[in-house]
Amino acid sequence: YKPAGEVKKGQEIAAMLSTDVGLEEGAVKMYNDFAKACAEAGDHVTKALFEKLLAEEEAHLDEFQNVADHVKKLGPAYLATLTGGEAE
Repeated sequence: YKPAGEVKKGQEIAAMLSTDVGLEEGAVKMYNDFAKACAEAGDHVTKALFEKLLAEEEAHLDEFQNVADHVKKLGPAYLATLTGGEAE
């Protein structure tokens, strides 16, 4: 099995969060499209499954967007609060 996306190693935190946001946005779109397709096909059980997955991905997206916004505004000081360390 080979992942569809490219592996990105050694990214700075802001770039990593940007990658995470992009991946989550893609997952949200995918699960939303699948749920719509299931609804159109009358498959309400599978639609409910995709809606549950969609809700989880939307929560991940919100979290990554919030962290990325805090990093952009506060930089190392915010990262230090996440790790329990001191800002450099």
